[in-house]
Amino acid sequence: MKGMTAFACMSDLDLDLIEESMSLFTPTAAPLVRGRRADTALSRFFGSGWGVAVLCAAVSISVLVAIVLAGRGGWVTPPPPDTVESETTEKEWEEPTEPDGETDTGEETDGTVETPAETEGDTEPATEGVLHPDVTEGGVLFISQGDGTCKIKGADRTYAGEILVPEKSPYGDTVTAVAAGAFKGFKSVTAVTLPETVTIIKGSAFQGCSSLKTVTLPRKVTEFGRAMFDMCGELTAVVLPLGVTEIPAMTFQTCVSLQRVEARDTITAIGACAFNGCRSLGSLTLPKGGLKSVGSQAFLNCCGLHTVYYGGSRQEWDGVEIHPTDNSRFEYVNVVFTGEE
Repeated sequence: MKGMTAFACMSDLDLDLIEESMSLFTPTAAPLVRGRRADTALSRFFGSGWGVAVLCAAVSISVLVAIVLAGRGGWVTPPPPDTVESETTEKEWEEPTEPDGETDTGEETDGTVETPAETEGDTEPATEGVLHPDVTEGGVLFISQGDGTCKIKGADRTYAGEILVPEKSPYGDTVTAVAAGAFKGFKSVTAVTLPETVTIIKGSAFQGCSSLKTVTLPRKVTEFGRAMFDMCGELTAVVLPLGVTEIPAMTFQTCVSLQRVEARDTITAIGACAFNGCRSLGSLTLPKGGLKSVGSQAFLNCCGLHTVYYGGSRQEWDGVEIHPTDNSRFEYVNVVFTGEE
């Protein structure tokens, strides 16, 4: 009777829920009708007090859980991650921060940038630290070294006559060097003049200039290469710059017309074959003495050599180491000691 009393107190809604639950768990069971039940084992169970009590408790608990979750927002689906990210990005864009060191002056601008007026100095090519393309002017080829200076690489192969090298290239770079072999084999060049800005002359710079008669070198150099005037058969006289302390190997080899060579600085060494074949060489001037050695064949075939003007002492000259190979002419040359009173 207790079970029937509990079952009688259930509302219409509870009866409907019980009916649906029975249809899910027992598809073959007869539906539950108010006041009547099918004659089955499951119906007999629900007819008892315990069965009705279990169903009532299950329904009540389900309703309570649904109410609690709905009140706490537990069923609210969170927004997708890309939605949150886009909202944050939009906020940051709407509220940019000022860079450090910049403040708002309160002045309104139209967003344009004022360009300073162009002056004559702005249009001139900059040379400091800029590597300009190779450029030829007056037949001479200039190569920038990227630091405001340039070197002479050579000239037009058809160039004839005198080569006058300027102090600056068309870009304004200062000419400081002559590259190795720069004018090598220029058979139609008759004269070369280098500016005082040149301090480096690499080896073979004028080698094979068979028509070269005169050359004007700068007064001071820091580097003077070998075979500089090798095979310059028309060259007649050369004054060496300050800073040239050695006459490198083959410097004047086969300069058959060379008559006079004068040094401005102390010459400590004369390299092998330096004057080989200079049959017209009559005198050599070493104004400051200091000579230590003469290389093999340095004066081979110098049949015209008769005088050496030496700025050191006789004792110093006697200490010069002369290579025995084909230097007999130099060993017995007339030496004038210009350094002695």
